[in-house]
Amino acid sequence: MSTPEQLAGTTPETPQLASNGDPLPELLPPSPRPAEPAYNRVYAALHDPAFGRPEPEAPATYAVAPYRSRLSLDYLGQPTLGAGVATGPYAQGGVYGGVGGIFSDVLGYHTIYGTIQAQGQLDEIGGNVVYLNQEHRVNWGASVSRTPYIAAYIQEGFDQNQQLHDQLLIYRYFDNSAYGIAQYPFSRVQRVEMAAGVRRISQDIKIRDYTYDATGTQLLNYQESKQSLGSWNLAEGSAALVYDNAIDGYTSPIAGQRYRFEVAPTLGDLQFNSVTADYRKYFLMRPLTLAFRGLHFGRYGRDEAVPSPVFVGYPFLLRGYAYNSVQNDCLAELQAGSTGKDCVIFQDLFGSRVAVGNVELRLPLINNPVHGSVQVPPVEVFGFMDAGAAWGKLQQTDSTVVTTHLNFTRGVNVNDLTQRGFLTSAGVGARLNLFGYIIVEADYVNAFDRPTKWHWQFSFQPGF
Repeated sequence: MSTPEQLAGTTPETPQLASNGDPLPELLPPSPRPAEPAYNRVYAALHDPAFGRPEPEAPATYAVAPYRSRLSLDYLGQPTLGAGVATGPYAQGGVYGGVGGIFSDVLGYHTIYGTIQAQGQLDEIGGNVVYLNQEHRVNWGASVSRTPYIAAYIQEGFDQNQQLHDQLLIYRYFDNSAYGIAQYPFSRVQRVEMAAGVRRISQDIKIRDYTYDATGTQLLNYQESKQSLGSWNLAEGSAALVYDNAIDGYTSPIAGQRYRFEVAPTLGDLQFNSVTADYRKYFLMRPLTLAFRGLHFGRYGRDEAVPSPVFVGYPFLLRGYAYNSVQNDCLAELQAGSTGKDCVIFQDLFGSRVAVGNVELRLPLINNPVHGSVQVPPVEVFGFMDAGAAWGKLQQTDSTVVTTHLNFTRGVNVNDLTQRGFLTSAGVGARLNLFGYIIVEADYVNAFDRPTKWHWQFSFQPGF
């Protein structure tokens, strides 16, 4: 078949011959076809709306059984498992690893999310289970979780006998909670979410004492003890209005908007209210996307300073002010015998409340991951500007509370540490989607308020 007439074809209702007299390729021989039904069975079947359907009386013979929800595995995360054997004085053996999975029934009425994580010791195993019932318009469910946080430090020194005395301090925090969940959708893109439950946060410290001789080569004594550092029993609730009609690209949203406005009171041994206001808007100007975000999170109330402070320098909030980078600059400053701007910046990154503003102009550099037989990762390049501030109440090591205030100014105030302004940065970056599993972001950022100006920063995160 090479002539335009042969390639064009015709419909079965109007059979024709090509210009050379041959039948067109769409027609089965004989051609022209006779009008008798035996020669038009395919055409008749295609135009018969009842073809292939059961007889009207057939459904009465079918067996009817009630729907039974049987859960099956939908998704299993990459499992990890390992074991360690203690071979040195500071080593700690145990089992390490974790796995997560999602289970649901065929109609999606019932969904269970579960994870488990081992960190060495039996009492340090954590995990969570979430059940969600979506059979009716009001979705409801429950969650139970246990999350351990483990951190270890070594203190070195000499005792009164001039013998080397080391202490391995293992701080352990355990966050246990149980919640009820309810969701009511107003539409496919907007809903109300509510939750209420109880929470217990406990903490302890394991102390391992090692005493060596003056040369530090012979272990003379070893002792291990554990001390409780107290606990908090809390009752918590939350109510949120959520909207999301954003269209996601390979590395970040490209159109639409999202917002979440939430109030979460905490009662019991601690009393405060957590407030979240998060609004994001995406303007699609093919092939570019202009993205905006305004975010505020804060704790308000009597004990807002007691929980761990909020850090505004995470790369998904304010780029250019990473914790380790700013802390190292501060330590170098202290070692040089000065207490200048670097340490003030480090303090300004913590508070009980944060506010962030972000602007990005995004361009999909590689938008089609498949080129012939070659599959390449999608790549997005972008330019950005960030601004962020942290303020509120901070609890010091001696349990005193320092109050700081937000000024709608730019930069740090080295003369009055209780006044906070907005820290700012700008730069260019790129995001790479690795096989749909992880998104890598590389930024070349200018932190305007740091002595360290242009520098590289890497993170694993999608665009906001």
